[in-house]
Amino acid sequence: MAKGYRGESCSNAVRSVMKPGEILSSTELFRRVHELGAWSDDTIWQHLIAHIVNLPPARHHYADFDPFLFLHEDGRYEIYDPTLHPPMRREQIDFDFVTKRTGPEQSELGLDFPPRKRRTRNRAAEGEGRELEPEPATAVEDKGGDGKRKGRG
Repeated sequence: MAKGYRGESCSNAVRSVMKPGEILSSTELFRRVHELGAWSDDTIWQHLIAHIVNLPPARHHYADFDPFLFLHEDGRYEIYDPTLHPPMRREQIDFDFVTKRTGPEQSELGLDFPPRKRRTRNRAAEGEGRELEPEPATAVEDKGGDGKRKGRG
Protein backbone atom coordinates (compact mmCIF):
# COMPACT_ATOMS: atom_id res chain seq x y z
CA MET A 1 0.00 0.00 0.00
CA ALA A 2 1.40 3.37 -0.99
CA LYS A 3 2.20 5.70 1.85
CA GLY A 4 2.20 9.45 2.09
CA TYR A 5 5.30 11.55 2.51
CA ARG A 6 5.08 11.08 6.31
CA GLY A 7 4.06 7.39 6.16
CA GLU A 8 0.29 7.94 6.44
CA SER A 9 -2.28 5.94 4.48
CA CYS A 10 -4.47 7.58 1.86
CA SER A 11 -7.45 7.16 4.21
CA ASN A 12 -5.63 8.98 6.99
CA ALA A 13 -4.57 11.70 4.56
CA VAL A 14 -8.18 12.28 3.49
CA ARG A 15 -9.28 12.45 7.12
CA SER A 16 -6.44 14.78 8.13
CA VAL A 17 -7.01 17.40 5.41
CA MET A 18 -10.60 18.08 6.49
CA LYS A 19 -11.77 19.99 9.52
CA PRO A 20 -15.11 19.20 11.21
CA GLY A 21 -17.86 21.31 9.64
CA GLU A 22 -15.78 22.11 6.56
CA ILE A 23 -17.41 21.27 3.21
CA LEU A 24 -15.00 20.64 0.33
CA SER A 25 -15.32 20.03 -3.39
CA SER A 26 -13.55 16.98 -4.78
CA THR A 27 -11.10 19.30 -6.55
CA GLU A 28 -10.03 20.95 -3.30
CA LEU A 29 -9.95 17.62 -1.47
CA PHE A 30 -7.71 16.12 -4.17
CA ARG A 31 -5.38 19.12 -4.06
CA ARG A 32 -4.96 18.79 -0.30
CA VAL A 33 -4.45 15.01 -0.38
CA HIS A 34 -1.87 15.29 -3.18
CA GLU A 35 0.14 17.64 -0.94
CA LEU A 36 0.55 14.75 1.54
CA GLY A 37 1.49 11.97 -0.85
CA ALA A 38 1.89 10.83 -4.45
CA TRP A 39 -1.28 8.74 -4.64
CA SER A 40 -2.92 8.36 -8.04
CA ASP A 41 -6.27 10.00 -8.67
CA ASP A 42 -7.84 6.51 -8.89
CA THR A 43 -6.53 5.63 -5.43
CA ILE A 44 -7.92 8.84 -3.95
CA TRP A 45 -11.31 8.30 -5.64
CA GLN A 46 -11.48 4.75 -4.29
CA HIS A 47 -10.72 5.95 -0.78
CA LEU A 48 -13.30 8.71 -1.01
CA ILE A 49 -15.94 6.22 -2.13
CA ALA A 50 -14.90 3.69 0.52
CA HIS A 51 -15.40 6.21 3.33
CA ILE A 52 -18.78 7.69 2.31
CA VAL A 53 -21.39 7.06 4.98
CA ASN A 54 -24.44 7.72 2.81
CA LEU A 55 -23.56 5.55 -0.18
CA PRO A 56 -25.05 2.07 0.46
CA PRO A 57 -23.17 0.25 -2.35
CA ALA A 58 -19.90 1.51 -0.88
CA ARG A 59 -20.91 0.25 2.55
CA HIS A 60 -21.38 -3.19 1.02
CA HIS A 61 -18.32 -3.21 -1.26
CA TYR A 62 -15.94 -1.59 1.23
CA ALA A 63 -17.41 -3.19 4.37
CA ASP A 64 -14.02 -3.25 6.14
CA PHE A 65 -13.48 0.52 5.79
CA ASP A 66 -14.50 2.95 8.50
CA PRO A 67 -16.94 5.43 6.90
CA PHE A 68 -16.40 9.04 7.95
CA LEU A 69 -17.39 11.17 4.94
CA PHE A 70 -20.81 12.60 4.21
CA LEU A 71 -21.50 13.18 0.51
CA HIS A 72 -23.73 16.17 -0.19
CA GLU A 73 -26.19 16.12 -3.11
CA ASP A 74 -24.01 18.60 -5.01
CA GLY A 75 -20.99 16.27 -4.80
CA ARG A 76 -19.13 18.07 -2.02
CA TYR A 77 -17.71 16.24 1.00
CA GLU A 78 -17.89 16.81 4.74
CA ILE A 79 -16.76 14.88 7.81
CA TYR A 80 -19.80 12.89 8.96
CA ASP A 81 -21.42 14.24 12.12
CA PRO A 82 -24.29 12.13 13.49
CA THR A 83 -25.77 15.20 15.18
CA LEU A 84 -26.05 17.06 11.84
CA HIS A 85 -26.46 14.35 9.20
CA PRO A 86 -28.99 11.53 8.80
CA PRO A 87 -28.08 8.37 10.69
CA MET A 88 -25.92 5.80 8.97
CA ARG A 89 -28.09 2.71 8.49
CA ARG A 90 -26.38 -0.39 7.22
CA GLU A 91 -29.72 -2.20 7.03
CA GLN A 92 -30.64 -0.04 4.03
CA ILE A 93 -28.64 -2.45 1.91
CA ASP A 94 -30.66 -5.47 0.81
CA PHE A 95 -27.97 -8.11 1.22
CA ASP A 96 -30.43 -10.87 0.22
CA PHE A 97 -30.72 -9.28 -3.23
CA VAL A 98 -26.95 -9.06 -3.55
CA THR A 99 -26.49 -12.76 -2.81
CA LYS A 100 -29.47 -13.83 -4.94
CA ARG A 101 -28.40 -12.02 -8.08
CA THR A 102 -25.70 -14.55 -8.88
CA GLY A 103 -27.90 -17.62 -8.55
CA PRO A 104 -31.53 -17.57 -9.65
CA GLU A 105 -33.07 -16.58 -12.94
CA GLN A 106 -33.76 -12.92 -13.65
CA SER A 107 -37.51 -13.41 -13.29
CA GLU A 108 -37.08 -14.58 -9.68
CA LEU A 109 -35.46 -11.25 -8.88
CA GLY A 110 -38.14 -9.19 -10.59
CA LEU A 111 -35.74 -8.22 -13.36
CA ASP A 112 -37.89 -9.05 -16.36
CA PHE A 113 -36.42 -6.93 -19.11
CA PRO A 114 -37.82 -7.07 -22.64
CA PRO A 115 -35.41 -8.56 -25.17
CA ARG A 116 -33.24 -5.95 -26.86
CA LYS A 117 -33.67 -5.33 -30.55
CA ARG A 118 -30.64 -6.06 -32.62
CA ARG A 119 -29.09 -2.98 -34.14
CA THR A 120 -28.71 -2.93 -37.87
CA ARG A 121 -26.24 -1.21 -40.13
CA ASN A 122 -28.67 -1.11 -43.01
CA ARG A 123 -30.18 2.38 -42.78
CA ALA A 124 -33.27 1.37 -44.74
CA ALA A 125 -33.95 -1.43 -42.27
CA GLU A 126 -33.22 0.60 -39.12
CA GLY A 127 -36.74 1.90 -38.71
CA GLU A 128 -38.16 -1.57 -39.19
CA GLY A 129 -35.72 -3.39 -36.89
CA ARG A 130 -34.96 -6.00 -39.56
CA GLU A 131 -31.88 -8.17 -39.48
CA LEU A 132 -29.06 -7.34 -41.84
CA GLU A 133 -28.95 -9.35 -45.01
CA PRO A 134 -25.53 -10.59 -46.06
CA GLU A 135 -24.07 -8.74 -49.01
CA PRO A 136 -23.63 -10.90 -52.10
CA ALA A 137 -20.08 -11.98 -52.75
CA THR A 138 -18.38 -10.51 -55.81
CA ALA A 139 -17.11 -13.12 -58.21
CA VAL A 140 -13.46 -12.74 -59.10
CA GLU A 141 -12.05 -14.11 -62.33
CA ASP A 142 -8.54 -14.53 -63.66
CA LYS A 143 -8.76 -13.47 -67.29
CA GLY A 144 -5.87 -13.93 -69.58
CA GLY A 145 -3.81 -16.23 -67.34
CA ASP A 146 -1.56 -13.39 -66.13
CA GLY A 147 -2.40 -14.03 -62.45
CA LYS A 148 -4.14 -10.66 -62.07
CA ARG A 149 -7.66 -10.77 -60.75
CA LYS A 150 -10.31 -8.83 -62.47
CA GLY A 151 -13.83 -8.36 -61.12
CA ARG A 152 -16.93 -8.78 -63.18
CA GLY A 153 -17.63 -5.76 -65.24
